[in-house]
Amino acid sequence: RICIWAYNSPVFSPFLPDDGPYSKGNKDSQGTDNSLTSRRQSIPEDLRGVTIVELIKKEGSTLGLTISGGTDKDGKPRVSNLRPGGLAARSDQLNVGDYIKSVNGINLTKLRHEEIISLLKNVGERVVLEVEYELPPSGRRG
Repeated sequence: RICIWAYNSPVFSPFLPDDGPYSKGNKDSQGTDNSLTSRRQSIPEDLRGVTIVELIKKEGSTLGLTISGGTDKDGKPRVSNLRPGGLAARSDQLNVGDYIKSVNGINLTKLRHEEIISLLKNVGERVVLEVEYELPPSGRRG
């Protein structure tokens, strides 16, 4: 990922271009990245970033993402898949392996998988996600 200090911004728009200045980049970058978030239950604090992602979807449409986890599953809720061309993928603000901490202010840490899925399906047009993601080891640039 590319570390961009603009993440302190309180809200992001899903309408930024894919290569925009707020892009977190692509996790599938070249090289040997031994810090696969998808296998972890938590990210070390010094490598953790938290951001707010706002998505605006049309009524009846989906976010185009798959969530794994929940209190009855394998741990903290995280993005396990992004549908190509879906709203979440086009926003370029989410990556597979990112943890979803809350949806529209509702904390997900104590919800079962089915409750999380139901919440995401019935969330409405404005979706505000609190997302925890892993900073790249080389993300400290001057």
